[in-house]
Amino acid sequence: MVSLHGHITAGCHWLPKKDGGRLLVSTWLVASLVFMTCYSGILTAMLTLPRVNIPIDSLSDLVAQSRLPWRIEAGSMMFHYFQVL
Repeated sequence: MVSLHGHITAGCHWLPKKDGGRLLVSTWLVASLVFMTCYSGILTAMLTLPRVNIPIDSLSDLVAQSRLPWRIEAGSMMFHYFQVL
């Protein structure tokens, strides 16, 4: 924060002369830093964690397998759909 305050108050050739412009530029710099940090963290997590293999491709695969428990919630759209069939 001290270096940001120094950049805002000292002024550079690319910083605006008015306080409103300096506030806008400093807000933009802080937001860019936050977004860049979040993006790099998400990218690192995606590249380091192994992907989860989902062995189910269709509804028939779900019904045929016995390793993963599943159920249809009573009163849901799928429950009524399978009752009609």
